[in-house]
Order: sequence, then C-alpha cells, then structure tokens
Amino acid sequence: MESGFNNPPDIRQSSLWAKYLEELGWQAHPLTSNSFAYSKKIPLLGKVVKIPRVTLPLPLKQIDAIATENDVFFVKLEPAIETNASKLANILSLLKNSGFSGDRWPLLPTRTIKIDLTKSEEELLKSMEKDTRYSVRLAIRRGVVVKQTDNFEEFKKQFSTVANGVFGSGWAWLCLNKNGDLELRESDDQDAPLTQGSQAILGLDVWEHAYFLQYENRRAEYVESWWNIVNWDAVEEKYRMIIE
Repeated sequence: MESGFNNPPDIRQSSLWAKYLEELGWQAHPLTSNSFAYSKKIPLLGKVVKIPRVTLPLPLKQIDAIATENDVFFVKLEPAIETNASKLANILSLLKNSGFSGDRWPLLPTRTIKIDLTKSEEELLKSMEKDTRYSVRLAIRRGVVVKQTDNFEEFKKQFSTVANGVFGSGWAWLCLNKNGDLELRESDDQDAPLTQGSQAILGLDVWEHAYFLQYENRRAEYVESWWNIVNWDAVEEKYRMIIE
C-alpha cells in the first residue's frame, strides 16, 4: 500500500492538530488546502519547522517560502509514504536535490517488523537491522517490572503509572515473561514486548494521535477512561493460550 497517494491526510495534518500545537506554542502555516507546517522559535538558534505526514506531491516551493520568510535554520519533513512505496527512490532523489537528508528522529513513520517465532532469540536479533537490534536492547534496559500483587486496584494504579510515564509515543503492556510471570512494561514507538522475550496479553496505545481527537493532550484522562472498555475475557483467553 502506498500511504499518502490516495489515502486521507494524517490527523497531524488537520486544523484540529494545528490548533492543538498552537496551544503548545507552535505557529501553524498553511501549505496547501489540507496540510500545514509548524514552526517554533528556539532560544539562541532561531526557528525550526516540522512538517509531519505531508501527502504527495510535496509542496517544496511553499516549504521554501515559509523557511525564507521566517528565517528558519532547520526544517524537519516527513512525507506520508511507506518505505516500500514504488515511487520512493524518485521522492528521495527529489528531496536530496532540494537540500534534505535522511535522519532517524521520532517523526519518521512507524514500521511493522515481521518475526519468525520458530527462531531463537539470538537468531532473531542477528536477522534484524543494526538499528532494530539497538532498539531491542534499549527496550530491554528500559523494561519495567512490577512487584507481585493480587490487588486489582494496585495493578490498575501501577499500569496507569506506566502508561502515563511513557515519554513521547509508545505503549504500556501487561505481559508474560520467559518465566511465566506477569509483568508490566513500557515500549517506545513501535517496539513490542516480543522483541524483549515477553508475550503481551494487554496493551494500551499512548501515541498522541490515539487519543487526541477526544482528549487532546489529557493523556491521564484517556488512560482512566480506557479501563471502562478493556475486554477482560479476551485478556484471559490470551493468557490461557500462552500458558497452555
């Protein structure tokens, strides 16, 4: 699938998102009828501009005009395309000729990693790219394990603490580890507990665009409301499938 060619704009290219960022101190600049660039002044340096998930064709002339008018020293551009898009090579060439270069900042689109569960953990790590192996090891170092408790309210409190404490984009998880013990974990971006040797039975998405439309930046309120829709029968079924 070629995201960005025929699909509707990402939520981060909406008037609601523009309003949200303006409340956080960013300035929204209309690029086209359905896209925005966002600028912010950085002390001592000047202005930076970020343009998340902008659809094709890329409005490079408009971007250049905004950068010039606002004396911008850095532009972060994330085209709404996937890494397997058929026109990717042409787009990357166009961006390079326009003065852009690739980076690994969090604005890059998420990727789905296909994992062969018949392989050992060591084999899986060897088959991954260098950056993916780094992400896996970083996730392991940041793993959060909660002391055992039979008190549901205590579990709910601890899980909510993990979810609210995720920095930026990520997930909160209830998992079964290699020893068959339940544990809580957090993960950054698209990382999953499976890459850390644990199997998830419950997960909460705390990427901002998962709750922005209803809760804006009130993540804690979103997390609290989420408990009302958890399907515990499905969680129990997943748990039994793993242990049996």
